[in-house]
Amino acid sequence: MNRTGRKTCLPLALLLLLVCPASLLSQPVRAQVLADVKIFEQREQIDALISFNFPIRYIRHFPAATGDELQIQFEPMALNADDPQALYHREAIHAMQGNPAEISEVVYEGASVTGFRVTVYFSQPQVYSVAQGEDYRSILLKVSRSIRENK
Repeated sequence: MNRTGRKTCLPLALLLLLVCPASLLSQPVRAQVLADVKIFEQREQIDALISFNFPIRYIRHFPAATGDELQIQFEPMALNADDPQALYHREAIHAMQGNPAEISEVVYEGASVTGFRVTVYFSQPQVYSVAQGEDYRSILLKVSRSIRENK
């Protein structure tokens, strides 16, 4: 290629990069609902922070305060172009064995007629409370230490 050809190609390539949307240049590996679960030990309880890849609003949970299975209903607040697809796929995060909250698995089943729900499975019944995360991308699960202390 001669020098004139190179001079013509460079501006065209730069123009193409500016005109093409970024989504065409880099595709996500796979959109997911759940980001991770982090566990923090506190004096009175163990906090489990269930993080999402987009903003959510906590709605309710069942059972109210104790059990070995906890269903948490939430609502997506803002989605980007890749997120809606992820809402219809099941995904799970398996917790490390021996984690102090005794969570064995956190499962998102996919959207259903009852809405959006995450199920937390404990290795044994726990006493807990549930709240909206401060960042609106998480749900805070507080697991009481009282059951362990009474054993």
